[in-house]
Amino acid sequence: MEEQFAMPWNQYMEMVDKVLEFPKVHAALVSMKSFYPATENDHILAALCASKTGKEVANELDKHSIVVTNVVDTGTSIGRYPNNPRIILISRQKVDALNRYYNSNLYIKFPWEKTDKNLEDSIRYIIGTVGGDTSKLNDLPPKLCTMFETMFDGYGKKVRPKRYVLKSKTAQTVKRRFFSVDDESCLPIYGTVHLAYFPSKYGISNPEEIIDFYTHRFTNPNTITEDICEAVNKRIKPKGIVVKVTGINVCNKFNRQDGRVNAVATKGDNRLLRKVI
Repeated sequence: MEEQFAMPWNQYMEMVDKVLEFPKVHAALVSMKSFYPATENDHILAALCASKTGKEVANELDKHSIVVTNVVDTGTSIGRYPNNPRIILISRQKVDALNRYYNSNLYIKFPWEKTDKNLEDSIRYIIGTVGGDTSKLNDLPPKLCTMFETMFDGYGKKVRPKRYVLKSKTAQTVKRRFFSVDDESCLPIYGTVHLAYFPSKYGISNPEEIIDFYTHRFTNPNTITEDICEAVNKRIKPKGIVVKVTGINVCNKFNRQDGRVNAVATKGDNRLLRKVI
């Protein structure tokens, strides 16, 4: 696996400032009117250069454009613009004043880039560690990335119940299928989350989103019911609330047990709600 360097924003901005101070760039700016990104990944660099110099970002290349790029590896992309001045932050082909991170084996992840590549590399590393042939994985790592992003999208974001004024005083019920990963065995848990509450003034407009948020992570049925119950109760303060989880824990199935799970969390007056779900 190639070595990686995650460049922070402050260091990236320093490099941009430094290259704009070069005498050759100063000379070119006298007659140049815009910055043109050499590739799709260079739009941020073009926008930064334009904002710092009072120029524009060019949608089409012309003779008054400076071509900009973050990294030159083989030189193929930047080589398409031989007649225009060019700004190159990092070059694999030579070492200059800007290339303090230069290394022929170094993969540079810029601040705006997603970490999908790191996740794919980690998956390949894990499979190789347990004896798998990583040369035969084909498109398996990207598929696993998608799976992890879906299964664990309860992490890395903030979701809170959205309330709205509800005139009805009858029981509000929601039933939603779910999947989770058990926080002890790391095996799947799946089934249904039942939510019911008697509103006092407000209702919840995004119950499905709340359920997904608290189930798409490492957890267990008891924690799921308690987390959802607490979040909804704190937000709308209903007269009563019940959250129930029914489903299958694959770990118990492996251990030749029944596998069925049943967990309940309640707050307030929930006597009638228990009959609803």
